[in-house]
Amino acid sequence: MTADSNEQEQLRRRMKRLRKAIVAQADDVVSEARRITDWRHHYGKMPWAWMSAAAAVGFLVVPRKKEPPVKLTPEQVAEVAKANVEMAFDRPPRPSIARVLAGHLGKTALNAAVKFATDRISAAGEQRPTPAEDESRTT
Repeated sequence: MTADSNEQEQLRRRMKRLRKAIVAQADDVVSEARRITDWRHHYGKMPWAWMSAAAAVGFLVVPRKKEPPVKLTPEQVAEVAKANVEMAFDRPPRPSIARVLAGHLGKTALNAAVKFATDRISAAGEQRPTPAEDESRTT
């Protein structure tokens, strides 16, 4: 009886140590995660890299200077307008949103109908008796 209680006590002490160790490890993980996600820590270690990255992002984000518009004569404007009109007639008409949506809905409905029919046919095939069962019923 004392051996069992001694083992239980040792087990309790071991579990208590493990709980303390787990809590300490969890605290370490939390503090390390906070340090890793703190941008001030990283900026303090490598300020030039951060400044270079900020300058590169700023360079890429800021739009380039637009060129001044081209001055066209009335004859050039008429020529461009005529070319645009001719191009508009060469292009096939784009389908409307309603037509596109109707096409997608039609395909979806067709797929659902095919799946429904397939399920019904396979369910009917599973319920159909085999020829041996038919013979046993007739005799």
